[in-house]
Amino acid sequence: MVKHPYALTKKIMKHLLYTCLVLLAFTQGCKKKEQISPELHSINKLKHTWTLGIDGYVKIDGQDITSDYTEFQITFTAQGELKIFEVQNGGNAFPMTTDTWTYEGTNYERIVRGDGVVMDAIITNSTLDLTFNKPIPSGGRVEGTYGNFEFHLNLQE
Repeated sequence: MVKHPYALTKKIMKHLLYTCLVLLAFTQGCKKKEQISPELHSINKLKHTWTLGIDGYVKIDGQDITSDYTEFQITFTAQGELKIFEVQNGGNAFPMTTDTWTYEGTNYERIVRGDGVVMDAIITNSTLDLTFNKPIPSGGRVEGTYGNFEFHLNLQE
């Protein structure tokens, strides 16, 4: 007995519809990860508390001055456009305990502090290297408080 062509078409349509629904269910479960911007990725790596830890150090013009910064700590935060860092025992390198920061354009390894100082900020695994220059103010030089600073910091656990 030959089935009516309409019955075959109806059966094929049911199978096709079932297959489409199954495929749709699978694709909904396989959503792509949200892509974050390079800036947000960099912010997420930076926004932590950083300390001298075990192997951190502070140098000025190549001279070790870590003993002047034994309790140094810096915490970077960001909420929307507002980016702030807070410092403990910042000495002359960080005279303000709280300041704002931003990136220098799209260079996410260069931070511009609210006081205008530009810092190179390199994050490798759980270390942060901050290098910057504090220029000699007009009227003289105070030994050890101005020059090229280098902070090698560790992520606080």
